[in-house]
Amino acid sequence: MLSVSLDIGDKVNRELKSYGANILVTPEVEAIPLELEGVGFDPLAGQGYLPEEKLPELKTIFWRHNVLGFAPYLKARAQGPDAAVVPVTGTWFSKTLVVPTGETVTAGVKGIKSWWWVDGAWPEDSDGDTSVMVGQAVATRYSLAQGDSLRLALPGDGGHDHTLLVSGVVSAGGEEDEQVFVPLAWLQEMTGLRGKVAQVEVSALTMPKNALARKAEEGIDSLSRQEFETWYCSPYVDSIAFQIEEAIPGARARSVRQIAESEGAILGKVQLLMALLALGAVASSALGISSLMGAVALERSREIGLLKALGAHSSSLTWLF
Repeated sequence: MLSVSLDIGDKVNRELKSYGANILVTPEVEAIPLELEGVGFDPLAGQGYLPEEKLPELKTIFWRHNVLGFAPYLKARAQGPDAAVVPVTGTWFSKTLVVPTGETVTAGVKGIKSWWWVDGAWPEDSDGDTSVMVGQAVATRYSLAQGDSLRLALPGDGGHDHTLLVSGVVSAGGEEDEQVFVPLAWLQEMTGLRGKVAQVEVSALTMPKNALARKAEEGIDSLSRQEFETWYCSPYVDSIAFQIEEAIPGARARSVRQIAESEGAILGKVQLLMALLALGAVASSALGISSLMGAVALERSREIGLLKALGAHSSSLTWLF
């Protein structure tokens, strides 16, 4: 039971990764904060980009083996066949990368969006591939299915129409159903943003927050050197985010709080349950052995009486049993 309680955390954490990424990486744009009538205003929001070539650095941080997957995104707005605005998202579907350590990893939405239901096939990430995956709402609006063609016009491309092949229809139950997913390289080419991404979702194995992690939330400067080393070398979601910022210059990594907090609460309860079961197993074993030894002592009552008559001490008899 103790072995199970120590191992159950990673297993449950891996299962919880199906709910989505728990770290969001965005560009850190230098801007002067403004506030108009109590409402925050950032004029440079959405104007910064991250270099695509730096993304493999995510697998070089201290907790690189805890990074289960990641996917970059670049968004644009296009016009559909009926001249209506259609959100377009460029991403990796299942792209094979060679990281600086020489290892080969696979990244993309296929690995971190396991709850997506896809009717058809996933598009390829190869150069020149123009197949796309459309959301359920878009497919219903334009009566699309696998193998059909979708015509889109991107404003940044001079308004030229592009005919794209639909490889599959995705149903996710969220805003993804209203979007069209295209290969990242194609959208970068069409928008003139080669080698740039707007944000990256990272799925990482983390441990529940404790007193040290909550203290670090108040500011890393509040930690002593020993506390910082312990925090840095522990797979808290904030420490992994801190290491991502170190690996990718100009990046700002933050935890997706609703997912991180839910994972921490569930993991804490599961580990507490397994610890209570382990204590229950210990108590049951103790009671069983105590009953067995009591029965043996009753069976040996004549021998015990004889030993006591010959001058044996109670401690000697206890050690004998």
